[in-house]
Amino acid sequence: MNIFNNCIPDVTQAQPNIAKYLLIVSAVLCLIPLIGCLAPRAIGFAPAIIGVLAYLFYRPVFGHWPIISKSYAICAVIMVALAGLSILWAIDPDFAIERVIKIGLVFLGGCLLFSLAQSFSSRGAEIAGKILPSVFFLCAAYAIFELYSAGVIYNILHPDKTLEGGNLSHLNRMVVIVTLLSLLVLQQFQNLKKYTWAAITAVIMIAILYKTHSQSAQVGFVAGLFFCFIFPYAVKYAWPVLGGLIAGIMLAAPWIAQAMFETLPSLLENYEWFTTGASAPARMEIWNFVSQKILEQPFFGHGIEATRAIQDFQSAKIYHASAQVLHPHNFVLQIWIEFGALGVVIVTGILLYILHKISRTPIEQAKIYLPVFCAVLVMAGLSYGLWQGWWLGLMTLLAAYTALYARSMPAEGHQK
Repeated sequence: MNIFNNCIPDVTQAQPNIAKYLLIVSAVLCLIPLIGCLAPRAIGFAPAIIGVLAYLFYRPVFGHWPIISKSYAICAVIMVALAGLSILWAIDPDFAIERVIKIGLVFLGGCLLFSLAQSFSSRGAEIAGKILPSVFFLCAAYAIFELYSAGVIYNILHPDKTLEGGNLSHLNRMVVIVTLLSLLVLQQFQNLKKYTWAAITAVIMIAILYKTHSQSAQVGFVAGLFFCFIFPYAVKYAWPVLGGLIAGIMLAAPWIAQAMFETLPSLLENYEWFTTGASAPARMEIWNFVSQKILEQPFFGHGIEATRAIQDFQSAKIYHASAQVLHPHNFVLQIWIEFGALGVVIVTGILLYILHKISRTPIEQAKIYLPVFCAVLVMAGLSYGLWQGWWLGLMTLLAAYTALYARSMPAEGHQK
């Protein structure tokens, strides 16, 4: 598929070992989503393993170590330290220790992978830019086949979890992977003025999102499109407004959740879209009783992975049949209940720091980072547990992809 004519430079002009290294690492890195569509849990550890191995082979090939991203390293250390500190007051310390170790390993591999992506020459970035769109189309074709065939391949691979009765929820993680990948590919097509391929990508995503039961993917894609095409990158005051919105939601989340549950479920239950799939009223009831628990111990929270250990959530069981839940289905409330206001202030600071770093990049590069960053925030705010392995791994992978794609964009058009 010749999507980018002459996009890849002649790698034979470089040293043979460097050319092979760039090609192998780029190819393996770009193939992870395809593996993830078949086995989403593989994304939980694959990026970290590739990060470690590629980092170790970097020095023999290039003669020096890649520069470690200080920003990524500092943010990763802060998050692992916060999670480790919460073991002191965790409800289940043994499980908390196990979780912190896993998080630490993912962040370590992620830091090395991101640093490698930033260290790649524009040559390596262009190689990845050639491979990843083709991988996206393969993943999207597989997603369409699975969604419209009621999971034929999924049923073969998981005979004990067949998709019966038209329930396609087990395919949601695959759809999320494809959706976030599409935002990267779509923006690259736009930047390179490949409008025909951008239109094909849009049509494919409409077909996928129409059939999927993943409402978080649908909402996340819309949010991503906003930051691809509408957000005013060159307007100086747009960035602090966006930062203020993120900070406001983070800091006021428990009170917002309770107000939503008091006013919205009765209005939304009459609309089919809000009651299918995850069911918005049920999700809001979860957010409500989690928020009530948060306010019992608001300063330091209940420790990492507290939600799965809490047995006494005060739930009316109106829309959600159980008074227990594995995670809040909202990363902000999860930070609140695990780390309290202390953790929320720290994580908010990290998010605002990332946003600030994006705002200081050239516009064409910011258009690569911001849509994915905001789409991930939206999806994480509607569904998955923050520490789920595949979700952490996917965020790690996307960070590396955005760094690579940004390397291939022109360093022009700085923010005003």
